[in-house]
Amino acid sequence: MKHFSEVSLDYKNAYMRRWRVIEVVLRNGSRNRHVWGHDVLNKTVRASSAIKNFDREAMLATTHSGRIYKLIGHPDDSRNEEYEYAWKNWCRINGVVSEVDVTDEYFSFDKASINAAPSSLKKSLDANKSLLSGVKSFFGLLHADEGKKAQIRTEINLMDAINAHVKWKVRLQDYLNGTSQEKLDPMIICRDDQCVLGKWIQGPALKHFHEDENFGQLRADHAQFHYVAGNVVKHVQAN
Repeated sequence: MKHFSEVSLDYKNAYMRRWRVIEVVLRNGSRNRHVWGHDVLNKTVRASSAIKNFDREAMLATTHSGRIYKLIGHPDDSRNEEYEYAWKNWCRINGVVSEVDVTDEYFSFDKASINAAPSSLKKSLDANKSLLSGVKSFFGLLHADEGKKAQIRTEINLMDAINAHVKWKVRLQDYLNGTSQEKLDPMIICRDDQCVLGKWIQGPALKHFHEDENFGQLRADHAQFHYVAGNVVKHVQAN
């Protein structure tokens, strides 16, 4: 993973996972809010410039620089050593004298579940369709690399992992209809690193595809699916 100082800023938009929204006060007295988290496509932890507008429905943060940050998945306050180093470095460079985490003002499962269940389910199915299409397209690019495919087969059964996500359509519909006997935890479902595919994407797959932009999009699609699937379950449990 790149350090913050190595981040390229020559792209328009970003997908952020494991994110937070932090309000900072600078030495000159100005007060701004920034998105902080893992940039999926650029494969680094980073902070946005000051937030100008925030669309809570679409989870889009537009900054004063004109960039748009799509926040995917649920917030994550578990900062590891690298996250802490990068954040403190950013604060030092930008002259931050104080900070406060204001993420709860922008996201909560209670707020996320206020949409009608059918709408949440449709979003989940659309996200899953995008994920499965991305998986097929991405791994279709490996047809000429037999060595890499052989290595991947020792790490994960991709067909089983894909089929598990296909089955979510029925699982969520049954849960919504009240015919499911499953005990589902939305705080687990919303995470993109708990299922077999997610553990592989966040682990062994990185060494194969860490420089591949298509892989970055695959990670974003997978995280988005789990985010909306968790919302469906949360909505059912709240009603």
